[in-house]
Amino acid sequence: MKNRLKVKKLAIDNAMLRKKWIEWESNACVSPFVYYDYTRFVYRYYKYFTVNFSVAIYCVFDEADEIIMILPIKKRLFGRYMLLGDVQGSGVAGCLCSPDLDLKMRDECLGAIFQEIGKNAKLQRLKPEDPLCSFLVDRSSSYSELSATVCVKISVADTYDEFFSSLTSSVRQNVRTAYNCLNRDGKSYELKVYDKITELDADAREQIMSVYLKRLFTKYKKKGAVKTAIRKYKYNNIKHDTLSLFTIENAYHAILYIDGKVAGFLSGMTDKERSVIVVPRLAIDIDYKFYSPGYVLLCEVIKRLIAEGKVKTLDLSRGDEKYKLDLGGEKYYTHSFVSK
Repeated sequence: MKNRLKVKKLAIDNAMLRKKWIEWESNACVSPFVYYDYTRFVYRYYKYFTVNFSVAIYCVFDEADEIIMILPIKKRLFGRYMLLGDVQGSGVAGCLCSPDLDLKMRDECLGAIFQEIGKNAKLQRLKPEDPLCSFLVDRSSSYSELSATVCVKISVADTYDEFFSSLTSSVRQNVRTAYNCLNRDGKSYELKVYDKITELDADAREQIMSVYLKRLFTKYKKKGAVKTAIRKYKYNNIKHDTLSLFTIENAYHAILYIDGKVAGFLSGMTDKERSVIVVPRLAIDIDYKFYSPGYVLLCEVIKRLIAEGKVKTLDLSRGDEKYKLDLGGEKYYTHSFVSK
């Protein structure tokens, strides 16, 4: 069977590729970060807006000329191969394959791809259950495993009381204080959710981006008016995650308004079953920092998810910032490997 495998590079708009990709992404193990609609924006970003990378979708075909594995790859100019999804804003990268493949066949498919591209690679953001992860672990003579990357997810409880009582006493007090300060100062607050049912309008998008860019450029303190203007244009009009999060059908936006102004937001994507939301972007307006808008935003989102009763995991993705763990977040890890 191994000798009958064929490896081809396909463009992301290939009809056969798209059909298989969307079919396989329905698997519960596949992250929304690996979905076709999200990845095509990453693909276009590298294909049209970068000069130091080439990009390709490697596909393995069986003897019946059917695609049985898909591996999105990019290559740094004069450098290593990397996973296409290994990019700022994405929490997970990896491959997709036919659910009919057993472990031996998955390894043969990956072996065929690496025979084509060579072993010079740095492959990051892999979930443990990704076939590529186990493939690389089994080849420790050729690939070294780097330090795992910590991510955080919050399990959505059955009731808000159950969620709130699971927090530490100090965090519960901080949450109470945030709400008490809002009420004491006569501040109105409201959570608005925009998803497939309620689409984000242009005004809400502009408000989100204003807060996001304000937070981003305050955090990193970029200097120079021209440089700042160029970077803001890039984030508004070119960045893959800006374009995808405001376009794809499974986008999910939750905005906390205080006195009618955006105090914080999170932008993410739901999985096929609407049981998981992954969140690549979350930001607050520092002008409302006194009211702990991050706490309030997440608590209000969790209240909403509990009431709807569908989503069971709020995945806050990469990083173990204190606020994530304060609100009951559990750590999990993605894995990275580099060729020796």
